[in-house]
Amino acid sequence: MKNYTIINVEKHYSNRKFDKYLILTLLLILFHVIGNIIWIYLNKVPPTWDQSLHVVYSIKILDYLKENLFSFNLVDFLRISRYYPPFVYFIGAIFTLVGNYSYRVVLLSGSLFFALSIIFLYLYTDILFKNKRIAFFSAFFFSFFLEIFEQSRYQMLDLPLTALILAGLFFLEKSENFLNRKNSFIFFILLGLSLLTKWYSLLFFFIPLLLVLVSFIKKKPDKNIIFNILIGTCFLLIFVLPWYLINFDFLSKMGIVTITPEKADPSSFLSAQNLFFYLKLIIMFQLSFIGSIFLIFSGYWFLKYKEKNIKMLIFLTILFNYVFFTFVGNKNIRVLFSIMPFLAMIMAYGINFLLDKKRNIFIALFIFFWYIFSYFILSFGVPIYPR
Repeated sequence: MKNYTIINVEKHYSNRKFDKYLILTLLLILFHVIGNIIWIYLNKVPPTWDQSLHVVYSIKILDYLKENLFSFNLVDFLRISRYYPPFVYFIGAIFTLVGNYSYRVVLLSGSLFFALSIIFLYLYTDILFKNKRIAFFSAFFFSFFLEIFEQSRYQMLDLPLTALILAGLFFLEKSENFLNRKNSFIFFILLGLSLLTKWYSLLFFFIPLLLVLVSFIKKKPDKNIIFNILIGTCFLLIFVLPWYLINFDFLSKMGIVTITPEKADPSSFLSAQNLFFYLKLIIMFQLSFIGSIFLIFSGYWFLKYKEKNIKMLIFLTILFNYVFFTFVGNKNIRVLFSIMPFLAMIMAYGINFLLDKKRNIFIALFIFFWYIFSYFILSFGVPIYPR
């Protein structure tokens, strides 16, 4: 009995040391980072609009720190960017310093957050499904969604936001409904950083936190959980409120302007054009037609998944955020970046379903090939230059 126990313990730790799907995920990250470096080097078109604005803010933050190191004023510092929260600009300032003000180096910050989003999607999916193969497939699909890898080559806010949301959701699961103190505090730190990236990050945490609240209603939380939540919330407010309070007047004025629909946006909220507007964008600029068809089949198979809590979490998160932003006047596909990991999970479940059943393996291989093929065409015009 003793020898049997020792053998099993050794086997357990041996399995933990080598995770082939984690290795594949790291190789996936390496592939995309190398691809981004090559793309940024070859690209001769300077960043435009928001892309250049975010680079400029990173430069301004570095300049302020260098010029006012001994006369630092927190209010002036937090007013450098009055509409966009400053966290990503702090990271961009580091890249600016390292790259000696080369905007190409600053653009590599997008690859950093892209890598973080991939690894935390892997970890989060693994903790939900307890299936490393599904976790890897989720990371794969997400990384090859068209607009996702395209935006990873710039310093933008939407992909960093997605990375922070995925990291936060991972530690929310690890906190065991805020019972684990360390992971609970890490969650609140990541929630704070996400709010210092974009204000609406809280919307993507709404459904997971609502499900935690429902569990509290069913089973009254003990004193340790309440303590962890209160301390975490206090830290969150201390961390986040200064920037929002200092810039509140400007934010409130600009918010009225930015939610106003542009001419290309649907004017009637209840029209079919508005209700399916984001669906159309997701099909065209994220999934592609082939991926969208596969998502439909995967969604059907996922409906039969036995874990009801996981299904509810994924479907409600997608539905809630899709509906919310559908009824916001000013439309942009980037605001829904953070639901794309959940769509990737459904597609990963579909691929895993095909492979588990030993059926239609060629369909699975075709889907993988399609996304890789699309990546090379749209990134480098290889082997076909798109016209």
